[in-house]
Amino acid sequence: MVTGIKGIAIDIHEKKEALRKAAYRQSIISSVIDDLELNMLAVDYNFVVMALNKAQHDEFKSQYQKDIGVGDNVLELMSEFPEAQARTRKLFESAFRGEKTSLADYESSLTNEFGETLHYELTVTPIRDDNDNIIGGAMSSRDTTQKMKVERQLRNIMKRSANLTGEPFFKDLTQQIADLFNIKYVYIGFLYN
Repeated sequence: MVTGIKGIAIDIHEKKEALRKAAYRQSIISSVIDDLELNMLAVDYNFVVMALNKAQHDEFKSQYQKDIGVGDNVLELMSEFPEAQARTRKLFESAFRGEKTSLADYESSLTNEFGETLHYELTVTPIRDDNDNIIGGAMSSRDTTQKMKVERQLRNIMKRSANLTGEPFFKDLTQQIADLFNIKYVYIGFLYN
């Protein structure tokens, strides 16, 4: 025999809908971040990876011959490269102190397959929680090695051609451009009205 039933009905539809929308927004953000050509890495105070994108994963694997993922300690993975490890520690520690660091030309201690020193545009910022407490650091970087190489070569072209005028200037400039961009034929001329 049932003498009574007590209960509370709670409508969780709104909560489920809010969670669904938040998950959708997060998937869009993740998709955008993965499609960027920027390397993006976020670590906590212990240098444990909280987030990274595909570009960062690929760059790390290329430089250190190791896979990196969420939950890995970035400094431990870099242990065979003490100079790079120390520089990375220093950059993130500045973020942990609340500092934002932007470097237009960060010269890495590593080289690419051609023996060229790697250069990056680099930004390191603190990551804060909802209460404005710093919980880690985020680093975004873009490889600018080729850009720096081309700029250096263009400066050399200008220095080399500085004392030339007329036809010798244009012949030398044409040859330098062909060499710079590895092309066989270059024509530089004037258009007349």
